[in-house]
Amino acid sequence: MSATGGRGAGGGQDHQSAQTAAPVISGEQAAALLRKYQLLAVWRKSKDLGGETPPPRGDGARAPSPNAPDATAAVDQAHRAALRSLSREFPGALRELDVLGLPEISRRIVRLTLLLNGTGQAPAAPPGEDNDLWMPLIAAYHGLMRVALTVKRDSARTRIVSAAEVARAQAAVQASCGFSIDESFVQAAVRPPAGRLAVLVLTALAQRFRLPAGDISRLLFPPRRPAPYDLLT
Repeated sequence: MSATGGRGAGGGQDHQSAQTAAPVISGEQAAALLRKYQLLAVWRKSKDLGGETPPPRGDGARAPSPNAPDATAAVDQAHRAALRSLSREFPGALRELDVLGLPEISRRIVRLTLLLNGTGQAPAAPPGEDNDLWMPLIAAYHGLMRVALTVKRDSARTRIVSAAEVARAQAAVQASCGFSIDESFVQAAVRPPAGRLAVLVLTALAQRFRLPAGDISRLLFPPRRPAPYDLLT
């Protein structure tokens, strides 16, 4: 099962180059992304209506009833726990929740559903859309960010990354993203550019997909407000 792009933010020629470098998105990855966006859709609807009700939990359990004793505290606790769980599994998902409107979240749900229900590739996107390059991009974004966060956390005290830790990080990226990273990415996670891991990850994606980092950022996180950082590439 694969999803790579044709048209989009970087133009046809750039995206043709990206196709040759893009990792393949597996059925497992597509299913995980679909589950994420389904949760984000529930949450986005609630937030748009002025609520803070957490989405249904991934284990099938229900959130506390708002009519139960101590309902406010219980719902608030469940909300925070759901946020933490989602951000651990999909680093960057909370930014998606913040910047993506419900129409874009719903569009991504439709495209992933078509991919999973089809023969391995979603039908061609309507004219003017990105033709699903966002799928491998966001899957790789989550995978790289998970590794970068782990490296930064584990090296917080010493600010040193051992050879063994570099090897573990490289193996984790290979397993989750399907491509390799060099040691410089791992070492840079300790002190990321501008102090932001997002810049490091987007720059790595730009090199991998042969697209400008700013275009990737706008494709994954269509801005509804100014970005909190500047990208130089």
